[in-house]
Amino acid sequence: MNRVWWPLVSNWLAAPSQTKGSTTNFAYGPGTETSHVLWRTPYWDGGLTDARFGTAEAMWIGREYEGFGLLPPVIIDGKIYYNNVVPPRFGIVCLDLYTGEEIVENFRNTTTTSSVSAGRLGSEGATGRIAFGSVMNYHSMNMHGDIPYLWVTATGKTNVWDAYNPYNNMYVFSIGNVSASGTAAVDSIGSILRYNIVGTGANKRLTVWNTTRCGVALDAITDDARWLRGGGNAGDSKYGLTIDGSAGFSLNISIPDVQGSIRAVVVDDQIIGGTTGSNDGTTIVQGNLWSLNLNQTNGIVGSLKWNITFTPPSTQAGDVSQSLTGVYPEYDVFAFHCVQLRQRNVYSLSTGQLLWTSNSESPWQYYGMNTKVYQGLLMSYGMEGQLIAYNIKTGDIAWTYNATTIGREAPYPNYPLSGGLIADGKLYLHSSEHSPTQPFWRGSYIRCINVSNGQELWKVAHWADGYLGEECMAMADGILVSLNLYDTQIYGYGKGPSATTVSIQNDVTTLGNSVLVKGSVNDVSPGTEQLQLEKRFTNGVPAVADESMGAWMEYLYAQQIKPSDAKGVEVIISVLDSNNNFYEVGRTTSDASGTYSAMFTPQVPGKYTVFATFAGSKAYYGSFAETAVGVQEAPPTPVPSEAPLTLPPTEMYFAASTIAIILAIAIVGFLVLRKHP
Repeated sequence: MNRVWWPLVSNWLAAPSQTKGSTTNFAYGPGTETSHVLWRTPYWDGGLTDARFGTAEAMWIGREYEGFGLLPPVIIDGKIYYNNVVPPRFGIVCLDLYTGEEIVENFRNTTTTSSVSAGRLGSEGATGRIAFGSVMNYHSMNMHGDIPYLWVTATGKTNVWDAYNPYNNMYVFSIGNVSASGTAAVDSIGSILRYNIVGTGANKRLTVWNTTRCGVALDAITDDARWLRGGGNAGDSKYGLTIDGSAGFSLNISIPDVQGSIRAVVVDDQIIGGTTGSNDGTTIVQGNLWSLNLNQTNGIVGSLKWNITFTPPSTQAGDVSQSLTGVYPEYDVFAFHCVQLRQRNVYSLSTGQLLWTSNSESPWQYYGMNTKVYQGLLMSYGMEGQLIAYNIKTGDIAWTYNATTIGREAPYPNYPLSGGLIADGKLYLHSSEHSPTQPFWRGSYIRCINVSNGQELWKVAHWADGYLGEECMAMADGILVSLNLYDTQIYGYGKGPSATTVSIQNDVTTLGNSVLVKGSVNDVSPGTEQLQLEKRFTNGVPAVADESMGAWMEYLYAQQIKPSDAKGVEVIISVLDSNNNFYEVGRTTSDASGTYSAMFTPQVPGKYTVFATFAGSKAYYGSFAETAVGVQEAPPTPVPSEAPLTLPPTEMYFAASTIAIILAIAIVGFLVLRKHP
C-alpha cells in the first residue's frame, strides 16, 4: 500500500553490497541529519577502571589484533546482526535497529547443523561468524519477491557458507566448494559474484562464480514454508542440504591474452584490469589498462573493448612508491597516490594521458591517504585531519574541511579523519588511531559533512571502532550504528519520537481576558528510558533544537557538562473556536527544561479547543497535544434607577420665590375679573 516509501528504507549487507559505482561504503536511503542518540546498548565492560593504576586507565577496548569481532555489522529488515567472538559471549547477536534491544526470541533453531547459546546463533558449536548479508531479487514463472539471507562462515568448515533466515535465524542450507577468492561484486538481482582471470597465454579465461547458479534463489525454504519450493517450476527445496558450488559459474569463457590483474568491475558492463608499470626516472615501463565486455548487447562477452598504455608517475625522488588508488569508469579516470610525496596523479581512462597532479598534502598523510569518490569529487583525508575535495576531472579544489583540535591532548595538527560512510549526499567520518594510548585523548567525534560544500552538519563525541577502516559504521533506514570505544556501547543515531503536553490552569474564562497555555516537549526515544536518565530527569528528557544537539547528547549520554546555551524547540499554539474556525494564535520556544508557555486572548465566546504542536525537526518526529477552554460572555454593566431631583439650597430658594410671585399675580388677576364681569 505504501509503495512510494521505497526510497526511505534500506538494508546494510556489508561489502561488497555497499558499493555503488565508484562509491564504496554507500548506504541506500536517507542519511541521518542529526547527532541525536536514538538508543545505546552495552557491548562490553567499558569506561574507566579503578584508581589502583594511578592514572585514567580504561577497560580493554578490543582493538587491532585481538578485537571484539563486531565487524562487519549486517542490518536486514530493521534488525542488526553482529559477531561476538570474545568468550564467553560467542555467537551472533541481534539487536532491534529502532530500539537497540537484544532480540533473544528471534534466535530459535530446530536443526542439528547449528546451535544456539544464550540466545545467540552460532554454527558448528557456536563458532560461526557473519560474513555478510544478501537479498535475492527473485522472479520466476510463479514466484516474485526478495529473499534475504545471513551468510555465516564457520570454524572447521573450509569453503563452506551457511545460509540463515534472518527472520528467525534458522539454518536454511549451505554451499560447499565455494569459490570465495577473486574480485567480489554483487549483481542487479543480489547474486554474490567472484571474478577471476585464470590460465596463461592463449588459454586465459574469465570465470565468474555466482551464487544464483548454485541454486541460492531457490532455497529460502523451511519446514514451515514449503510453498516457497515452487514445485517443478522453481526447482526442489534445498532446505537442510549442502549444495555443491563447484559448478556455480555464470561465466567461464576464453579471453584475449591481457596482462595484469582485475582493477574494477562494472557488473553487466565491463571488467577493467591491467598493470601499473614503473618509472624510476631512468627506466620507464609503460602501464597498461584494458576493458573486457560483459554486456552481450554490446558485442561478444569477453572481447576486448579498449586497451590503453600510460606513463606511470615517477618514483625518482628517493624512496618513493606509487600506488594505484583506483579505476573510476563512470568518471573516465584512474588515479595514483604517493604517500611519500603526499601527492595524487589522475589520468584519463580514454587516452591514458595525465590530467592533473595535486600539490603535496600534509606530511601526516604519509601514514595513509584515504580516498572517497562521490558526486564527481575525489575526497582525500587521513592523519592530518584535513578533508580535501578535488574535482576528479580537473584537480581543482572544490572545498576543504579541517577537524580542528581542541587543546593539546591529541598529538596531531587536527583530529585524524578515518572511516568514510556515504549516504544521501553526506559523508560520515570519525577520528581514531592505530593503537590508542591510555587515557584516550578527548576530541574524537563522528562528523557529518555535506559533500556539496564541505559544511559540517553535525558532530558528536564518539570514538568509533576501527582504524582507517570503513565498516566501523553502518546505516540503514536513516539510522547510523557504531560502537563507541569511549564507553564500549553501541549507539544508534537518528530521528526519534517526541511527546508534547499542554494545559490551561483556569479552563473557564471571560471574554476579553487572556489565557495562559503551558506545557512541555520531551524526547521519548528509547535511549531516554534508561534508568540513569529516568533518575536525572524525573519530568522527562527535554527536546532541544538541532543546533544544540551535539553538546546536549554529550551531556545526556557522556556525562559532559550541561550546555548553558541549549535551546528548545518551537511550539505552535492554535485554536478551533466555537464557530469552527481553526487558526494560529501564537508561537513560543521551549527552554532547556522542556517547558514552554504562551498567552492569547479569545475573540468570541464559547468553547475553544487548544492545540500545542511541535512540527518536528531533523532530530525528532513531530507531536501535538490538545486541551480546551471555555469563554463566557461578560455580564452586562448594571444601570442605576432614577432618584428624586435634589437641588442646592440657593437654587431651592430661587425656585420658591418664583412660585410665590406667580401665585400672587394669578390671584390679582382673578379678583379683577370678578369686579368686571
